Amino acid sequence: MLGILQERQRVDDAVAAGISTPNQLSARSLSNLLDDRKGAKTKEEVDEVAREYGMDPKLIEELARHVNSPSISRVLPSQDPDEDDRRLVSPNLLLSYGLY
Repeated sequence: MLGILQERQRVDDAVAAGISTPNQLSARSLSNLLDDRKGAKTKEEVDEVAREYGMDPKLIEELARHVNSPSISRVLPSQDPDEDDRRLVSPNLLLSYGLY
């Protein structure tokens, strides 16, 4: 347990000092990286995402094979094939139209 705390302190100190450590991300940054990778259509775009996060593109591909980030959709698929998918709408939008 002490090793974990010491490593966390070392990383926190490096971040506070502005020292960038290659191929190391916080959990939130990792989730953002994986989300950005999902949006990349070509290998060049994936490489660009890797550069933005200071990561090795090969490492990102390996991570993507084993780790996933949840996607939040604004569409609910319909169970009935003859019915259109339902879009999720926020209560604030409904209120603005006087429908809620």
